[in-house]
Amino acid sequence: MASTSEGPVGSKLLHSSGVRRILIAITFAISVSAIIATLFGIFEQAGQLAAVASAFATILLVSLTAQYAQMTQRLAEEAESDREQRKEFRKEEQEREIMALRRGLHEEIGKVRTYEDYVEKYETGMSIFQIPAPNTVYESNAGRIGLLEDEEVDLIVEYYTRLDHIQTEIETQRKLDTTFEMGLAREFYERYEGILNYLARKLTGGRYGQPTSKNREKRIRRLFKDLVTAQSAALEAIESNLDTESE
Repeated sequence: MASTSEGPVGSKLLHSSGVRRILIAITFAISVSAIIATLFGIFEQAGQLAAVASAFATILLVSLTAQYAQMTQRLAEEAESDREQRKEFRKEEQEREIMALRRGLHEEIGKVRTYEDYVEKYETGMSIFQIPAPNTVYESNAGRIGLLEDEEVDLIVEYYTRLDHIQTEIETQRKLDTTFEMGLAREFYERYEGILNYLARKLTGGRYGQPTSKNREKRIRRLFKDLVTAQSAALEAIESNLDTESE
């Protein structure tokens, strides 16, 4: 047990700057003495002094090497600790960004609760400006959506894709069915074409002829129904991950 306790004490002494200066002074003094003995022809004593000086120099070198090794190890540990801290900070920062993104998307997707009404009440001629379709959060964070869970991403993208598609369909239908933007000749042509399409569809069982406004209206309502389903699925996926993060 005594040798174990003496080890650290001896090590501390060797690493002491005061002890190291003493070793340097002793080594220098013995080396000078060896040189003087050599000059006076006292070679035996000179050799002995040189051996002693070499021993002290070795002790000094071991002390310096050990200190350098400890310093190197300490610097490596500090660097590793710093890397881990920065890594943990980046992870926490990314988690905060993901949490904020989820909350923003959840608020935006859930903001409109009137889509279900259009499943039954949508009528031709409605403008896309009459139907709220917020997508600012999604558009401004398009490059960061991939940070979310894969299933979550798929459902969110599906919702916004359906929302964009339904806007396009509504605008197309509005242009087909709204007559106040047409001249008289254009309106007459549209009505005449509509009658021909209606007859073609009736006579061919729907194989030929463009769909009438009522059929297009039903199509938009089906799209709203699909949009409501996609909206609910996206909200549930986001809420599930928000609950997990809050635990």
